Amino acid sequence: MKNKFFFIFFLVIYSSCNSNFYQLLKDISNDYISSSELKYLIDKKETYLLIDLRQKYEYELYHIPTAINIPYNEIYKITNKIIYQKPIIIYSKSFDIQKQILLKLKSLGYEEIKMLNGGINSWSFGFSYGN
Repeated sequence: MKNKFFFIFFLVIYSSCNSNFYQLLKDISNDYISSSELKYLIDKKETYLLIDLRQKYEYELYHIPTAINIPYNEIYKITNKIIYQKPIIIYSKSFDIQKQILLKLKSLGYEEIKMLNGGINSWSFGFSYGN
């Protein structure tokens, strides 16, 4: 209980000292899409590009419907070839990989890009779609 109080106190003090704090929180939360939001997009046949960043053998074992596979270690080779006017959603099993690729694509000018909150694991346990 004491730790929660100090954490909240720190956030209040920090936010009053730093006007960019709320923008930072907003930016972080805008980088994510939940598995239920993604399921909604799939069910409604909305327009987006879904990229599975895992290795090919992992993709072949199981992937989210409509996803294409571009392994994270190969995406740098083709980023200049991804000319896409639709929102891009990326996922992997690793938060660090997702965040690294998200930041890279944003630095290249891709504005509408999100990462699946919880990665493939959030999908695997939340929904039962086939390959």
